[in-house]
Amino acid sequence: MMIALERQVARIALPPTADSAIDDWLSVLTSQEQLEVALRDSGDDSFTPEEIASAVTWSRDRAEEIQAWIEEPDKENPASIDQEDEALLLRAHQLRAGPLRSRKGGPLTFRHIAVDEVQDFTPLEVRVLIGCLDAHRSITLAGDTQQHVMKDAGFTSWTTFFSHLGLEGVAVDTLRVAYRSSRPIVQFSLALLGDLREDEEAPLVTREGPPVELFQFTDTGAAVAFLVDVLRQLQRDEPLANIAILCPNAETATVWASGLIGSEVPRVRRVEGHGFSFAPGIEVCEIEQVKGLEFDYVILADVSASQWWDSAASRRTLHVGATRAIHQLWLVSIGRPTPIIAEALDR
Repeated sequence: MMIALERQVARIALPPTADSAIDDWLSVLTSQEQLEVALRDSGDDSFTPEEIASAVTWSRDRAEEIQAWIEEPDKENPASIDQEDEALLLRAHQLRAGPLRSRKGGPLTFRHIAVDEVQDFTPLEVRVLIGCLDAHRSITLAGDTQQHVMKDAGFTSWTTFFSHLGLEGVAVDTLRVAYRSSRPIVQFSLALLGDLREDEEAPLVTREGPPVELFQFTDTGAAVAFLVDVLRQLQRDEPLANIAILCPNAETATVWASGLIGSEVPRVRRVEGHGFSFAPGIEVCEIEQVKGLEFDYVILADVSASQWWDSAASRRTLHVGATRAIHQLWLVSIGRPTPIIAEALDR
């Protein structure tokens, strides 16, 4: 998209205005030829011509809605754009009209920007941020390439990411200390990655701890009944502990939370929309919500083969879930566990 947008702005002479930026943005999204050429030149063969044509048709319909609203604004039925298109529109403004503006009207400029979990950002999103830097162009990008679970971000490696950004004077420093988890958790988490592990050198671990344990049950009811007693005892022993039950999807999280709440386990919270309390108790949610967070105890719920087939996405997501644990990690499987788990436990 960045390539197509840059070519659009360079090829077409328009006034340096916000309206022109909108025109550039819509022109790129509704031109199959521009998109195909840009994808081909960037070496991206992820999309077929039919898929591109379908996306262009959809974009043209949305473009008509947006243009109609611009001409005759309707406060009761406002037009909207997809969140994924926001960065492209902002970049179009930077290329055509100049710097983004603050509420006071001046250029939106920063001396330094730090971005965490950058593996879940697209190069385009980061390019917009770079466009907001002052003349020194100083930015810190932090992240773990083994934890990119946002499938649409397109992050593959630091080298490729930097090349998309056109960055020079880049320094990459790898942290060698596993500061959060105990040794058994770190070793198990790395084993989950299998061939996806990018660094053969093991990190320095400063703490020992109990082994990672797997519990197998025939059905969810039996698993919940087991956890009811375990969690009650854990809360009696450690009333200040923060416990996470991490599930493969929202539906599973709701089932587990309902079962525990119905069994009157105290302080159980079903987390939605990243609404974590960060208070003692039990937070139940899907793994995707816990990026960047940590908990005293973590239970990976339903690590069964029916939920997690052996894929790069599954390995990375399970790795993210496992690395949230500080002191202890438990695994609960309904039926046969995924081969990913079995393989990691055997290492």
